[in-house]
Amino acid sequence: MFGALLLNQLLEFIETEIDLEAAGGVGSNKLLAKVGCELHKPRMITVCPHHAVWNDGKNIFRFYPKNSVAAKIRLEDIPGLKGDNGKELITTFGIHTMKEIEKVPYTKLQETFGSDLAHQILNWARGEDIQPVQNNQMQESIRCNKPAYRKSS
Repeated sequence: MFGALLLNQLLEFIETEIDLEAAGGVGSNKLLAKVGCELHKPRMITVCPHHAVWNDGKNIFRFYPKNSVAAKIRLEDIPGLKGDNGKELITTFGIHTMKEIEKVPYTKLQETFGSDLAHQILNWARGEDIQPVQNNQMQESIRCNKPAYRKSS
């Protein structure tokens, strides 16, 4: 709960001192914090504890309670599934939320994405992420360049 209290102070500071609305997510890992942040905007804090996701050994995973956060998380809101991989899940399997991934047999995910990515997709669906949270250092300066666009052949 300390994370939620700290985030609340940060969001209040942003609103009063900078005059911007912000939202935030608190989770037991980077993935849950990011998807939590996407759920309730603006001016809301969402806490996504990992103990809300559990493996019962029969199905790959179940979310508790029945009307869980996972049913509200769109594939496009999961880091790693925002681009082509998420689009492929939607078009190939007709699923749109984190919870719906449980409907796809693992063998089908392997055929479509390969073993490593299929395994990673299931980890994301379980709310598991091994990416460490890294401190971003403040840059001393910012510059803006106009990109040179080339025609693709």
